[in-house]
Amino acid sequence: MAKVMSKSGDPIDIEVVKLAAMLHDIDEPYTHDASAVNRSIVVAERILRQAGYPQKRSSLILRAIAEHSSERPTKSTSIESDIVYDADKIDGLGATGIARVFSIQGQQGHVPSEAIAWYRMKMDAALPNMRTELGKRVVAKRVKYVQAFIRQYEKEQKRLL
Repeated sequence: MAKVMSKSGDPIDIEVVKLAAMLHDIDEPYTHDASAVNRSIVVAERILRQAGYPQKRSSLILRAIAEHSSERPTKSTSIESDIVYDADKIDGLGATGIARVFSIQGQQGHVPSEAIAWYRMKMDAALPNMRTELGKRVVAKRVKYVQAFIRQYEKEQKRLL
């Protein structure tokens, strides 16, 4: 996403985007607890410091991590933050996102109907807040697939009852 946007003329620090994307959920348990963002920032800061990464650039990465959560919406402070936010939401949509939702929710003891309800809630919170035009276009395509999957799943479940 960052490479595509930078080709369109937007000055984007690709390295900041890559590192923030790699580290944004570094300490997020499968339970998705609310403190995961703060813990991930602490771990990412330690990793960057131990690697000798420059403090000024580290702060850009840590800010993008802090601003990526749809559970704790914040105002964006950079295009890099916008890209990390959008990429995180896009990553959760599509076949892989659906599989991940069922896996994580199953680990927590939830049945598929509860997983779908949770997934809908996440989409309702995140998708209207996409930050880039490219992100909005990608989400528009992927959300159609996810919605079709959910409709088909619910239709099959009704037949079983």
